[in-house]
Amino acid sequence: MGVIEIIVLVLKILLPIVTAILGASAAKKILAKKAREREKVAEASAKAKIAQLRADLKARELARKAQKELALHPEREANLLFKLPKYEKEFYNAPPRLQEIVQEFALLARKGGIAATVTRVRDHVEGSSGVHKLNRAVDVRDEFKGEFTFPQPLRDELIEFINAKYPYGDKYKTCVWHSFDSGPHHFHFQVSSEWVS
Repeated sequence: MGVIEIIVLVLKILLPIVTAILGASAAKKILAKKAREREKVAEASAKAKIAQLRADLKARELARKAQKELALHPEREANLLFKLPKYEKEFYNAPPRLQEIVQEFALLARKGGIAATVTRVRDHVEGSSGVHKLNRAVDVRDEFKGEFTFPQPLRDELIEFINAKYPYGDKYKTCVWHSFDSGPHHFHFQVSSEWVS
């Protein structure tokens, strides 16, 4: 038996052993990586639960504050009308901060001689951003059958006041006046996800 044949024989014997050792090492690495991934998912889940608990506490606190505010100023609630009964129920299930903003708008509108009417809370409109479905937006009527309810100076003053008092915090505004998909013009109020939590 020559040297080459002995080397080939040794390689045939050692190759499965080396492959098994390397395979076991790779398997350990894969298992360790999966364990780290599971830990990250568990940690993220725990953080999300803590954030949700904090959000719930904050929402309850804002709701209590809104209730106190309504107790001190019961006229605010009377200033808001609803196009459909379901919008009233949806409105009072919206985030307290959103309710506060729209009620303050309604109170100021009433002082200007206009009753604010909520025309949309959670309804989905094809092509819209989805912020209504997320329970973070409310629409209030301005245009009805081609006629505007709010005179432009009052409209501009209300929008400016609401956006100054309740800044959204990024490129969006808390209150805008627009027409969606050639529909009637209306005031669109929205709150950031941070105000919901």
